[in-house]
Amino acid sequence: MTLLSPGWYSKLKKNIRRILKVPVWSVRVRDCGGQNEDLNLLFAGHPVGKDYFLDLFSGHELEQKPLGDRWIWTLPLFNRKIRAKYGLAVFEGASWLRPFLAGTRHFMIPLWVDGRVLLEPEFIKKVFKRRKVQYEVGKIRRNGFEYRVVRDEKWLRFFYRRMYLPHLEKHYGRLALVTSYEDIESRFRRYDGEIFFVKDGDRFVAGMILIYTEKGVVMDKVAVLDGDDRHLRSGASAALYYFCIQYLLPTKQKYFWLGGSRAFLNDGVLNYKQKWGLEVHGRYRRFFFLWPVSYSPAVQEFLAQNPFIFLDKGQLAGAVFLREQDDERQKDLEWLRRRYHARGLSRLIVFRAPTAGDRPETEALFRASE
Repeated sequence: MTLLSPGWYSKLKKNIRRILKVPVWSVRVRDCGGQNEDLNLLFAGHPVGKDYFLDLFSGHELEQKPLGDRWIWTLPLFNRKIRAKYGLAVFEGASWLRPFLAGTRHFMIPLWVDGRVLLEPEFIKKVFKRRKVQYEVGKIRRNGFEYRVVRDEKWLRFFYRRMYLPHLEKHYGRLALVTSYEDIESRFRRYDGEIFFVKDGDRFVAGMILIYTEKGVVMDKVAVLDGDDRHLRSGASAALYYFCIQYLLPTKQKYFWLGGSRAFLNDGVLNYKQKWGLEVHGRYRRFFFLWPVSYSPAVQEFLAQNPFIFLDKGQLAGAVFLREQDDERQKDLEWLRRRYHARGLSRLIVFRAPTAGDRPETEALFRASE
């Protein structure tokens, strides 16, 4: 009698290869730094991670060349080749990948960061007085939106088919990470879920799933009817946040968790959530290990256009990069602090382009209390 199922060895080998081998691509980004300068980039990691990262170069022509799969312990052997050929290298993986990247000056950027809103009346009052929020409230009132909370699972199916799937398809396309209905239904039942709908007359035009977990109430999914941009422009999406925060204030929940966002400080979803008082919080399972191999004009351009959140001595920090050619307004440190210092970051570091060597210099550092 054997305790091992048939084919266990081949399954074990397959799983080991899946974990320890990574696909690698060579990518050329056309005209990235101005003056017709291209950026040569090496990416090692999951194809979905590659597609998201390359989406940061939207508007540029990309030439991708697969280089096959590589064992992770061979990555250091790439170093000499990378330094000779590439301006930027990105490795996607869990934190245990870091020892294999010894000798590279990289930044650990979480694939996702969590965010939460403090459900404290005085804090929410300040948030609702913000100019950007007042603008949204004006649209909500003009359009006469109302809300309704339901727990019937027939509305969960309606939300999934008429809101969630069309919203992902229209707004994220190939970058969408689709959760199956069975998984959503399972979480909905396990955590006593609710569906929070915004109504325009008799129609539900926007919705979010709320679940009540050990850490607090979580916005599990959010979408608008048929993924239609008109509902975003009319304020229906804003009404979800506005009404839901008011709905949760009397529940004695401490935080309203708004789910994951990409860890780039110009990301539209992250910026929208910050409008409603978001505090960035940890989610560190996987990372982009970003290695600026050089600080050529093309690399400087990418870093300047894509400030990011990274793990710095065990805490989340922000990184903003200045280019040599930036004008005085773009180098205004107070403006940069107001624009990029997100709640929850331990500090914001502003780097200026290096005049020599391969490491940028710190222009300014703003700590959380500043």
